[in-house]
Amino acid sequence: MQHPRPAWPGDLLYLLVAYTLALPSVLLADRMGSSAEVVAVLKLLCILAFAWHALALIRKRHAASRSRLALAASAGLLWAAVLAMFLYEAVALSPFSLEEAVASAYDTRQTLLQSLGPRGVEIALASLAALALACCAAAWALYRVLPQRAQRLAIGPRGAAACVGLLFFFGGGDLKFVADQLLIYPKTGWAQRYLPPPLIPDYSTVRIRPGDSVFIVQLESVSSDALFERARDGVPSRVRIPQPGLETVVKEGGGVLFPLFWANGTRTNRAWESILCAASGNVGEALAYRTERLLNRTCLPEQMANAGYATVFFYSYFETQFFNFGGFIRKAGFRQVQYGSALMAEGDRRHNWAYDDCVFYNRAFDQLERRKGERMLAYFEVGMNHVPYDEQKYPEAHPFRAPKSVFEHYVNSVSEQDHCLLEFWKRFRRLGRDDVHLFVLPDHSVYTTGIPNEPDSLYATWLVYVPPARRAREFTPRTVDSPVPSQAQLVPTILELLGADPLPGSFAFALRGDAVPPYYDNCHMMGRHGVSLVVRRKSERAEYRLYSGEAVLPDGSVVKSDLSSFQERFACR
Repeated sequence: MQHPRPAWPGDLLYLLVAYTLALPSVLLADRMGSSAEVVAVLKLLCILAFAWHALALIRKRHAASRSRLALAASAGLLWAAVLAMFLYEAVALSPFSLEEAVASAYDTRQTLLQSLGPRGVEIALASLAALALACCAAAWALYRVLPQRAQRLAIGPRGAAACVGLLFFFGGGDLKFVADQLLIYPKTGWAQRYLPPPLIPDYSTVRIRPGDSVFIVQLESVSSDALFERARDGVPSRVRIPQPGLETVVKEGGGVLFPLFWANGTRTNRAWESILCAASGNVGEALAYRTERLLNRTCLPEQMANAGYATVFFYSYFETQFFNFGGFIRKAGFRQVQYGSALMAEGDRRHNWAYDDCVFYNRAFDQLERRKGERMLAYFEVGMNHVPYDEQKYPEAHPFRAPKSVFEHYVNSVSEQDHCLLEFWKRFRRLGRDDVHLFVLPDHSVYTTGIPNEPDSLYATWLVYVPPARRAREFTPRTVDSPVPSQAQLVPTILELLGADPLPGSFAFALRGDAVPPYYDNCHMMGRHGVSLVVRRKSERAEYRLYSGEAVLPDGSVVKSDLSSFQERFACR
């Protein structure tokens, strides 16, 4: 009869190293928030394989090879998943979310096609499979060598106790992480309905006096922290990377520049819901996919259309299915969407994602030249500045002639977008309208190594406002470092500029150069789908981390909380 044999100190050391190679969640959970459920599933496989392997090793050493193979396979898959997420973030400059990728399969496919070429899906799947096989093979090689190496080390009773303690610490943390993500975490199945809706103020009863028009230019993927140094301690903001287009618009238009202006989300479709519908704090699905989550609110285009304005969206992308743009933009109230053959000409310059910004602006203004007498809301969306940021479009605009890093490639791409903003400005001035409130802003920020790691840099963009020429005396050209508004406050600001009474969310006073009025609600909510909710109220900041059920309070302390309690205490109203 064969009796189980106890594990000796060498076995304990081996088991500790083996478990550490399976990446305990305490080492990486904070970096995997956007796809923590993927990590949790793979981590559960690692826990089960490790338990099997540890039992086999303790009871009968020569029978542990199959369990070792299972542990190597599960650890290798986890390595591959983590590496793939890091690579995606390094290239796309934004976190990967499996839930968003699956929920918007069409958008995911288009992203792969635009980034990797016509066989982008096959390339991505083959690369992922190759990465998984390589990681599993590397894990298997390590797990075969480790037992003999561990047996050569004499760690003693204290070392053995330390190994046991660390194993319990790592294992307990992983079990909690798996339970949080797969049983408690609000993104999973039955609990999805408990995610609170975003904040969408009801401005439907606000009355405007038709007269002036509004043009909004939505640029693509610009981090203000890459271009400006933030104001702090009484020192004003200053330029890090010159942007001649932006600077020309501000100078010649007598404009107002906000070097820091909060985006309320981290994707283009999140920008639409904030800029056009004043939505903020959305940690659930984008409103573009779930228009019923608009809660029957009236968005700015619908409100202006009801007041007699023409509402037209000039779209530089190739098709309207991306992010369900076509369905959402009509739901928001645009009566006309000009794109593709209805706007561009055969042979017009194209890039991976969209038509060339310079050509696009010229085509849009060709149409606007024929509509000079109309009061309108005109929205321009460009898409030339997009991942992978290394396409040479206008080299003469590059601040880095020989880029050596992702950051330098990114800044060069942003500068090409800025170069075409000069073309927009030339055509805007040639149009000769004196009734247009012009807003220029990016849809969202990005982050990569090289951009200063400022608080909430993932939401840091900028805004330029140029007043109608006939009302220029009402506004003070300047740079505004404080307050820092957000995209969701554009709607009430525009309504006030069009004659409505001042609203709590309006920052029109800052455009005029007035002091901050007592009614201004300096509160902003920024959300990442399924990851976190940030609330900034004046100088205070609070954050809720959905993946860990923790709240970061204004004093920096971290406490356990649920999302509803956090919102009751900190959310904007």
